[in-house]
Amino acid sequence: MRMLLNVVIGIASSVAIAPLSVSAAESGALQRLLDKDQIEAVLVRYTHALDTLDADKYASVFAEDAVFDMGRETRSGRAEIRDIITGLQNSRAEREAAGTATPALMHHVMTNATLELVSDTEAHHYAYWMTILGDADGKYTVASMGHYEDVLMKRDGEWLIQSRKLLR
Repeated sequence: MRMLLNVVIGIASSVAIAPLSVSAAESGALQRLLDKDQIEAVLVRYTHALDTLDADKYASVFAEDAVFDMGRETRSGRAEIRDIITGLQNSRAEREAAGTATPALMHHVMTNATLELVSDTEAHHYAYWMTILGDADGKYTVASMGHYEDVLMKRDGEWLIQSRKLLR
């Protein structure tokens, strides 16, 4: 076994590996795919943070100067947007203290999404959303639904939500 390992190492060290050559168009196409993948990861982190009521994770997907237009109110800046989750945490705690039933499960679903890379640093996202609540008996109801219109910006190599408009 040791001898085989030495042979493999010897062959590997003696083989010259030519650098991979790609055209500018191929490089641009690869970067667009990487950007789309990173944007989709941000959007998944958003829904996961919302469902788990993780205020820090939720705020982290927004730019520091982001704007979230929720129809009835607008939140500006990461700190105000973070308060959306802390508000949900507080209202859940108040309902539990009062003995009022709180849904056992909460799932936010985004679907029928479109994503357009407008430039190397700006993307537009549009998707339908649904909030689905489940109880301890396994019954689920669609509590609300609508669509999002988002602008995402790439800053310091990281994609973040710059603006989100929630429409019902």
